[in-house]
Amino acid sequence: MPSSEPSSVTLTDQAQTTETQARCTCPIEESEQSDPSTAMATAVAFLEAKVRRVEQWLLQDLRHGRAERRLLENIISIKEEDLEYHKQRLDGVKKQAARLERELIECRWELLKCRRQERQTFADNLHLRSDNKLQILITKLRPYNFKLVNNSLVQYSDTEL
Repeated sequence: MPSSEPSSVTLTDQAQTTETQARCTCPIEESEQSDPSTAMATAVAFLEAKVRRVEQWLLQDLRHGRAERRLLENIISIKEEDLEYHKQRLDGVKKQAARLERELIECRWELLKCRRQERQTFADNLHLRSDNKLQILITKLRPYNFKLVNNSLVQYSDTEL
């Protein structure tokens, strides 16, 4: 190298040179004209050059702290999107829980009313059954000259019939 040039070539210059070389060659067009093994080798070489360019770009950005910042910004934006998504899901679940709680309260109220009605019906049936049994018992036991007046047996004479 001549002494007028800088003694070290920067990584950026190398990356730009490699990128220019990779852009100038189109491995797919060349591989179509040759055999499959050559096409595969050309494609592999192209991918290797591409990987080297990305590595060099990342190294350059790492030196300046840009890659870390970009990665952190990407992670933060992803976390914010996840947080917003989960907030929306949580709000939806809270609304659904409130609706289900209201429905549960309504169902409990209906169940309470049904139980009260059932107990009242049961009590009424017991009262009617006991009244019917009493009526049957009174009818069977009363003598022919007694009649029932205000739930009490009153004796009457044959002439009152």
